[in-house]
Amino acid sequence: MKVYLLIIMSLFLCFKVSANSDALVLNSPSKVNVSTVGVKWHPGHYISLYPNQKEPYYFHSVMIDLRGNPGFKGLQKKYFWNKLEPSYGVYDFSEIRSDLANLARINKRLIITIQAESFITSEKLVPAYLLADEYEGGVYPINSGKGFNVAYYNSNVQNRMVLLLEALGNEFDTHPNLEAVNLEETSPSRTEPEWHRQYIKKHINGMLRVAEAAKKYFPTTVVIQYVNYPESSLPLIVSTLKSSEIGMGGPDTYQNNTHLAKGVYAYYPHLAGVIPIGMGVDYHNYQSSVGGGGPLDKPSIASIHQFAVTKLKPNYMFWLRRTKEPANGTNYWQDVLDYFKKSDWKHDPFGGLSNTCPSAIAPCNEN
Repeated sequence: MKVYLLIIMSLFLCFKVSANSDALVLNSPSKVNVSTVGVKWHPGHYISLYPNQKEPYYFHSVMIDLRGNPGFKGLQKKYFWNKLEPSYGVYDFSEIRSDLANLARINKRLIITIQAESFITSEKLVPAYLLADEYEGGVYPINSGKGFNVAYYNSNVQNRMVLLLEALGNEFDTHPNLEAVNLEETSPSRTEPEWHRQYIKKHINGMLRVAEAAKKYFPTTVVIQYVNYPESSLPLIVSTLKSSEIGMGGPDTYQNNTHLAKGVYAYYPHLAGVIPIGMGVDYHNYQSSVGGGGPLDKPSIASIHQFAVTKLKPNYMFWLRRTKEPANGTNYWQDVLDYFKKSDWKHDPFGGLSNTCPSAIAPCNEN
Protein backbone atom coordinates (compact mmCIF):
# COMPACT_ATOMS: atom_id res chain seq x y z
CA MET A 1 0.00 0.00 0.00
CA LYS A 2 2.84 2.39 0.89
CA VAL A 3 4.39 1.72 -2.52
CA TYR A 4 1.18 2.75 -4.28
CA LEU A 5 0.94 5.92 -2.16
CA LEU A 6 4.51 6.84 -3.03
CA ILE A 7 3.80 6.36 -6.75
CA ILE A 8 0.68 8.51 -6.55
CA MET A 9 2.52 11.25 -4.63
CA SER A 10 5.39 11.27 -7.12
CA LEU A 11 2.98 11.56 -10.03
CA PHE A 12 1.23 14.45 -8.30
CA LEU A 13 4.53 16.29 -7.88
CA CYS A 14 5.53 15.78 -11.53
CA PHE A 15 2.23 16.87 -13.06
CA LYS A 16 -0.21 19.69 -12.53
CA VAL A 17 -3.69 18.67 -13.68
CA SER A 18 -6.84 20.78 -13.68
CA ALA A 19 -10.45 19.69 -13.68
CA ASN A 20 -10.25 19.91 -17.46
CA SER A 21 -8.70 16.67 -18.71
CA ASP A 22 -7.07 18.59 -21.56
CA ALA A 23 -5.08 20.73 -19.14
CA LEU A 24 -1.85 19.03 -18.16
CA VAL A 25 1.53 20.57 -17.52
CA LEU A 26 4.84 18.82 -16.98
CA ASN A 27 6.93 20.76 -14.49
CA SER A 28 10.28 19.49 -15.75
CA PRO A 29 11.31 19.78 -19.42
CA SER A 30 11.91 16.63 -21.39
CA LYS A 31 15.57 15.83 -22.02
CA VAL A 32 16.28 15.44 -25.73
CA ASN A 33 19.70 15.00 -27.31
CA VAL A 34 19.27 17.40 -30.25
CA SER A 35 22.66 16.46 -31.72
CA THR A 36 21.34 12.93 -32.15
CA VAL A 37 17.68 13.55 -32.96
CA GLY A 38 18.10 16.74 -35.01
CA VAL A 39 15.70 19.64 -35.50
CA LYS A 40 12.61 18.82 -37.58
CA TRP A 41 13.08 20.43 -40.98
CA HIS A 42 10.39 20.52 -43.68
CA PRO A 43 10.64 23.97 -45.29
CA GLY A 44 8.36 25.15 -48.06
CA HIS A 45 5.02 26.88 -48.57
CA TYR A 46 2.36 26.71 -45.86
CA ILE A 47 -1.26 27.87 -45.73
CA SER A 48 -1.85 30.52 -43.07
CA LEU A 49 -5.27 30.45 -41.41
CA TYR A 50 -7.59 32.96 -39.82
CA PRO A 51 -8.42 31.96 -36.24
CA ASN A 52 -11.91 31.59 -34.73
CA GLN A 53 -13.59 30.22 -37.83
CA LYS A 54 -16.61 27.94 -37.94
CA GLU A 55 -15.28 24.58 -36.90
CA PRO A 56 -15.02 21.85 -37.99
CA TYR A 57 -16.35 23.10 -41.34
CA TYR A 58 -13.61 25.64 -41.96
CA PHE A 59 -10.80 23.23 -41.12
CA HIS A 60 -12.40 20.62 -43.37
CA SER A 61 -12.30 23.04 -46.33
CA VAL A 62 -8.65 23.77 -45.57
CA MET A 63 -7.88 20.05 -45.57
CA ILE A 64 -9.42 19.87 -49.04
CA ASP A 65 -7.03 22.62 -50.17
CA LEU A 66 -4.08 20.69 -48.74
CA ARG A 67 -5.08 17.46 -50.45
CA GLY A 68 -5.64 19.21 -53.79
CA ASN A 69 -2.41 21.20 -53.71
CA PRO A 70 0.49 18.91 -52.82
CA GLY A 71 3.03 21.73 -52.88
CA PHE A 72 1.79 23.04 -49.54
CA LYS A 73 3.61 21.36 -46.66
CA GLY A 74 0.97 22.15 -44.06
CA LEU A 75 -0.64 24.94 -42.04
CA GLN A 76 0.34 27.94 -39.99
CA LYS A 77 -2.41 28.61 -37.47
CA LYS A 78 -2.88 31.21 -34.74
CA TYR A 79 -3.84 30.09 -31.23
CA PHE A 80 -4.91 32.79 -28.78
CA TRP A 81 -3.22 32.90 -25.38
CA ASN A 82 -6.52 33.26 -23.53
CA LYS A 83 -7.82 30.10 -25.21
CA LEU A 84 -4.66 28.12 -24.46
CA GLU A 85 -4.76 29.25 -20.82
CA PRO A 86 -8.42 29.93 -19.94
CA SER A 87 -7.57 30.47 -16.26
CA TYR A 88 -4.44 30.78 -14.14
CA GLY A 89 -2.20 27.75 -14.74
CA VAL A 90 -4.97 25.78 -16.46
CA TYR A 91 -4.07 24.87 -20.01
CA ASP A 92 -6.33 23.67 -22.80
CA PHE A 93 -4.40 22.32 -25.79
CA SER A 94 -7.27 20.27 -27.20
CA GLU A 95 -7.47 22.32 -30.42
CA ILE A 96 -3.76 21.82 -31.13
CA ARG A 97 -4.07 18.09 -30.47
CA SER A 98 -7.01 17.85 -32.84
CA ASP A 99 -5.26 19.83 -35.57
CA LEU A 100 -2.11 17.73 -35.31
CA ALA A 101 -4.11 14.51 -35.47
CA ASN A 102 -5.99 15.65 -38.59
CA LEU A 103 -2.81 16.80 -40.33
CA ALA A 104 -0.97 13.60 -39.44
CA ARG A 105 -3.62 11.62 -41.32
CA ILE A 106 -2.61 13.30 -44.59
CA ASN A 107 1.10 13.64 -43.73
CA LYS A 108 1.03 17.44 -43.39
CA ARG A 109 2.57 19.63 -40.71
CA LEU A 110 1.53 22.37 -38.30
CA ILE A 111 3.20 25.66 -37.43
CA ILE A 112 1.85 27.08 -34.17
CA THR A 113 1.58 30.86 -33.90
CA ILE A 114 0.96 32.04 -30.34
CA GLN A 115 -1.19 35.14 -30.73
CA ALA A 116 -1.83 37.62 -27.95
CA GLU A 117 -1.94 40.95 -29.81
CA SER A 118 -5.21 42.21 -31.25
CA PHE A 119 -5.07 44.93 -33.88
CA ILE A 120 -8.61 46.06 -34.72
CA THR A 121 -11.01 43.87 -32.74
CA SER A 122 -10.70 45.59 -29.32
CA GLU A 123 -10.27 42.12 -27.83
CA LYS A 124 -7.81 41.38 -25.06
CA LEU A 125 -6.35 38.04 -26.09
CA VAL A 126 -4.54 37.38 -22.82
CA PRO A 127 -5.95 35.41 -19.86
CA ALA A 128 -8.24 37.52 -17.67
CA TYR A 129 -5.98 37.21 -14.62
CA LEU A 130 -3.28 39.19 -16.48
CA LEU A 131 -5.40 42.33 -16.36
CA ALA A 132 -4.39 42.87 -12.71
CA ASP A 133 -2.00 45.48 -11.29
CA GLU A 134 0.87 43.04 -10.74
CA TYR A 135 0.98 42.61 -14.53
CA GLU A 136 0.53 46.37 -15.20
CA GLY A 137 -2.81 45.51 -16.76
CA GLY A 138 -1.29 42.76 -18.93
CA VAL A 139 -1.87 44.74 -22.13
CA TYR A 140 -1.68 48.30 -23.41
CA PRO A 141 -3.85 50.02 -26.05
CA ILE A 142 -2.71 50.35 -29.66
CA ASN A 143 -4.21 51.61 -32.91
CA SER A 144 -6.14 54.43 -31.23
CA GLY A 145 -7.67 52.02 -28.75
CA LYS A 146 -8.91 49.60 -31.42
CA GLY A 147 -6.50 46.88 -30.32
CA PHE A 148 -4.22 45.74 -27.50
CA ASN A 149 -0.64 44.50 -27.34
CA VAL A 150 0.96 42.39 -24.61
CA ALA A 151 2.89 44.19 -21.87
CA TYR A 152 6.09 42.26 -22.42
CA TYR A 153 7.93 44.99 -20.50
CA ASN A 154 6.44 43.49 -17.32
CA SER A 155 8.53 40.59 -15.96
CA ASN A 156 5.46 38.89 -14.44
CA VAL A 157 3.81 38.80 -17.87
CA GLN A 158 7.00 37.29 -19.29
CA ASN A 159 6.99 34.65 -16.56
CA ARG A 160 3.48 33.53 -17.44
CA MET A 161 4.25 33.28 -21.15
CA VAL A 162 7.40 31.28 -20.38
CA LEU A 163 5.31 28.82 -18.34
CA LEU A 164 2.86 28.48 -21.23
CA LEU A 165 5.75 27.71 -23.58
CA GLU A 166 7.11 25.16 -21.14
CA ALA A 167 3.75 23.38 -21.02
CA LEU A 168 3.42 23.43 -24.81
CA GLY A 169 6.97 22.24 -25.36
CA ASN A 170 6.71 19.38 -22.90
CA GLU A 171 3.70 18.02 -24.75
CA PHE A 172 4.35 18.85 -28.40
CA ASP A 173 8.08 19.34 -29.08
CA THR A 174 8.67 15.74 -30.13
CA HIS A 175 5.47 15.44 -32.17
CA PRO A 176 6.61 14.57 -35.72
CA ASN A 177 3.93 16.75 -37.33
CA LEU A 178 4.77 19.91 -35.38
CA GLU A 179 7.10 21.80 -37.71
CA ALA A 180 7.62 25.15 -35.98
CA VAL A 181 6.56 27.60 -33.30
CA ASN A 182 6.07 31.19 -34.41
CA LEU A 183 6.13 34.19 -32.02
CA GLU A 184 4.34 37.42 -32.92
CA GLU A 185 5.96 40.57 -34.25
CA THR A 186 8.37 42.76 -32.27
CA SER A 187 6.70 46.02 -33.25
CA PRO A 188 5.22 47.63 -30.12
CA SER A 189 2.62 49.36 -32.34
CA ARG A 190 3.31 52.59 -30.45
CA THR A 191 5.35 55.47 -31.84
CA GLU A 192 5.14 58.14 -29.12
CA PRO A 193 8.66 59.16 -27.97
CA GLU A 194 7.63 59.22 -24.31
CA TRP A 195 6.27 55.67 -24.52
CA HIS A 196 9.50 54.45 -26.13
CA ARG A 197 11.65 56.20 -23.52
CA GLN A 198 9.75 54.47 -20.73
CA TYR A 199 9.09 51.01 -22.14
CA ILE A 200 10.84 50.01 -25.36
CA LYS A 201 14.08 48.59 -23.94
CA LYS A 202 12.26 46.44 -21.38
CA HIS A 203 9.64 45.47 -23.97
CA ILE A 204 12.16 44.16 -26.51
CA ASN A 205 14.27 42.44 -23.84
CA GLY A 206 11.09 40.79 -22.57
CA MET A 207 10.18 39.49 -26.02
CA LEU A 208 13.69 38.15 -26.50
CA ARG A 209 13.53 36.38 -23.14
CA VAL A 210 10.29 34.73 -24.26
CA ALA A 211 11.86 33.72 -27.60
CA GLU A 212 14.83 32.14 -25.82
CA ALA A 213 12.42 30.22 -23.58
CA ALA A 214 10.57 28.96 -26.64
CA LYS A 215 13.82 27.55 -28.04
CA LYS A 216 14.66 25.99 -24.69
CA TYR A 217 11.35 24.13 -24.48
CA PHE A 218 11.21 23.28 -28.20
CA PRO A 219 14.75 21.96 -28.76
CA THR A 220 13.80 19.75 -31.75
CA THR A 221 11.38 22.23 -33.33
CA VAL A 222 12.11 25.32 -35.41
CA VAL A 223 11.29 28.56 -33.55
CA ILE A 224 10.67 31.71 -35.61
CA GLN A 225 10.39 35.18 -34.11
CA TYR A 226 8.55 37.71 -36.27
CA VAL A 227 10.61 40.91 -36.48
CA ASN A 228 9.76 44.25 -38.07
CA TYR A 229 10.20 47.25 -35.77
CA PRO A 230 11.56 49.29 -34.01
CA GLU A 231 14.53 49.87 -36.29
CA SER A 232 16.69 51.07 -33.37
CA SER A 233 16.37 47.64 -31.73
CA LEU A 234 17.14 45.54 -34.82
CA PRO A 235 20.88 45.02 -34.13
CA LEU A 236 20.12 43.63 -30.64
CA ILE A 237 17.21 41.51 -31.87
CA VAL A 238 19.10 39.99 -34.79
CA SER A 239 22.25 39.23 -32.82
CA THR A 240 20.25 37.62 -30.02
CA LEU A 241 18.22 35.43 -32.37
CA LYS A 242 21.35 34.35 -34.23
CA SER A 243 23.27 33.43 -31.09
CA SER A 244 20.23 31.65 -29.61
CA GLU A 245 19.60 29.54 -32.75
CA ILE A 246 16.18 31.13 -33.24
CA GLY A 247 14.74 31.76 -36.68
CA MET A 248 13.54 35.14 -37.93
CA GLY A 249 10.76 36.27 -40.20
CA GLY A 250 8.04 38.83 -40.60
CA PRO A 251 4.26 39.07 -40.78
CA ASP A 252 4.34 40.94 -44.11
CA THR A 253 6.03 40.65 -47.50
CA TYR A 254 6.01 44.13 -49.04
CA GLN A 255 7.99 44.65 -52.23
CA ASN A 256 8.10 48.45 -52.16
CA ASN A 257 8.10 49.43 -48.49
CA THR A 258 11.14 51.66 -48.02
CA HIS A 259 11.16 51.42 -44.21
CA LEU A 260 11.29 47.64 -44.28
CA ALA A 261 13.77 47.64 -47.17
CA LYS A 262 16.22 49.85 -45.26
CA GLY A 263 15.46 48.16 -41.96
CA VAL A 264 14.79 44.51 -41.22
CA TYR A 265 14.78 43.31 -44.85
CA ALA A 266 18.45 44.30 -45.17
CA TYR A 267 19.42 41.62 -42.64
CA TYR A 268 17.94 38.60 -44.43
CA PRO A 269 20.62 38.05 -47.12
CA HIS A 270 23.22 37.85 -44.32
CA LEU A 271 21.11 35.43 -42.25
CA ALA A 272 20.24 33.06 -45.11
CA GLY A 273 21.72 29.63 -44.45
CA VAL A 274 22.50 30.58 -40.83
CA ILE A 275 19.09 30.62 -39.11
CA PRO A 276 15.63 29.63 -40.39
CA ILE A 277 13.74 32.40 -42.22
CA GLY A 278 9.95 32.42 -42.52
CA MET A 279 7.92 35.16 -44.23
CA GLY A 280 4.20 35.75 -43.91
CA VAL A 281 1.95 37.02 -46.68
CA ASP A 282 -0.98 38.82 -45.03
CA TYR A 283 -4.08 40.22 -46.71
CA HIS A 284 -2.55 43.73 -46.88
CA ASN A 285 0.24 42.25 -49.00
CA TYR A 286 -2.30 41.02 -51.56
CA GLN A 287 -3.74 44.54 -51.75
CA SER A 288 -0.61 46.70 -51.80
CA SER A 289 3.10 46.37 -52.50
CA VAL A 290 3.80 49.28 -50.15
CA GLY A 291 1.45 49.04 -47.18
CA GLY A 292 1.03 51.74 -44.55
CA GLY A 293 -1.72 53.52 -46.47
CA GLY A 294 0.12 53.24 -49.79
CA PRO A 295 -1.56 52.64 -53.17
CA LEU A 296 -3.73 49.55 -53.58
CA ASP A 297 -1.79 48.32 -56.60
CA LYS A 298 -2.63 44.63 -56.00
CA PRO A 299 0.75 43.02 -56.74
CA SER A 300 0.63 39.67 -58.49
CA ILE A 301 1.24 36.48 -56.52
CA ALA A 302 4.19 35.81 -58.81
CA SER A 303 5.80 39.15 -57.93
CA ILE A 304 5.33 38.58 -54.18
CA HIS A 305 6.86 35.13 -54.48
CA GLN A 306 9.81 36.23 -56.61
CA PHE A 307 10.54 39.23 -54.40
CA ALA A 308 10.70 36.99 -51.34
CA VAL A 309 12.88 34.38 -53.05
CA THR A 310 15.40 36.87 -54.46
CA LYS A 311 15.53 39.49 -51.68
CA LEU A 312 14.51 37.80 -48.41
CA LYS A 313 15.80 34.24 -48.99
CA PRO A 314 13.13 32.45 -46.92
CA ASN A 315 12.92 28.76 -46.10
CA TYR A 316 9.23 29.10 -45.30
CA MET A 317 6.40 31.22 -46.71
CA PHE A 318 3.01 31.44 -45.03
CA TRP A 319 0.21 32.42 -47.43
CA LEU A 320 -2.95 33.76 -45.81
CA ARG A 321 -6.07 31.93 -46.94
CA ARG A 322 -7.95 35.12 -47.76
CA THR A 323 -11.16 34.08 -49.48
CA LYS A 324 -13.77 36.33 -51.07
CA GLU A 325 -15.24 38.94 -48.73
CA PRO A 326 -17.98 41.51 -49.31
CA ALA A 327 -15.69 44.39 -48.37
CA ASN A 328 -13.35 43.91 -51.30
CA GLY A 329 -14.94 41.33 -53.56
CA THR A 330 -11.60 39.76 -54.37
CA ASN A 331 -10.77 36.12 -53.79
CA TYR A 332 -7.05 36.51 -53.16
CA TRP A 333 -6.74 32.89 -52.12
CA GLN A 334 -7.87 31.65 -55.50
CA ASP A 335 -5.09 33.76 -57.03
CA VAL A 336 -2.60 31.92 -54.81
CA LEU A 337 -3.98 28.51 -55.77
CA ASP A 338 -3.98 29.37 -59.48
CA TYR A 339 -0.37 30.55 -59.31
CA PHE A 340 1.00 27.51 -57.50
CA LYS A 341 -0.91 25.06 -59.68
CA LYS A 342 1.51 26.06 -62.43
CA SER A 343 4.53 25.12 -60.31
CA ASP A 344 6.61 22.06 -61.11
CA TRP A 345 6.45 20.52 -57.64
CA LYS A 346 7.96 17.27 -58.87
CA HIS A 347 11.27 18.88 -59.78
CA ASP A 348 11.13 21.67 -57.17
CA PRO A 349 9.17 20.44 -54.12
CA PHE A 350 10.10 23.59 -52.17
CA GLY A 351 8.64 26.05 -54.66
CA GLY A 352 11.79 28.12 -55.10
CA LEU A 353 12.55 28.33 -51.38
CA SER A 354 15.84 27.24 -49.86
CA ASN A 355 15.73 23.83 -48.20
CA THR A 356 19.33 23.88 -46.93
CA CYS A 357 19.56 23.16 -43.21
CA PRO A 358 20.67 26.41 -41.49
CA SER A 359 24.05 26.06 -39.81
CA ALA A 360 22.83 27.39 -36.44
CA ILE A 361 20.30 24.59 -35.94
CA ALA A 362 22.14 21.71 -37.65
CA PRO A 363 21.73 18.79 -37.72
CA CYS A 364 18.29 18.81 -39.27
CA ASN A 365 15.86 15.90 -39.26
CA GLU A 366 14.13 15.69 -42.63
CA ASN A 367 12.26 12.44 -41.93
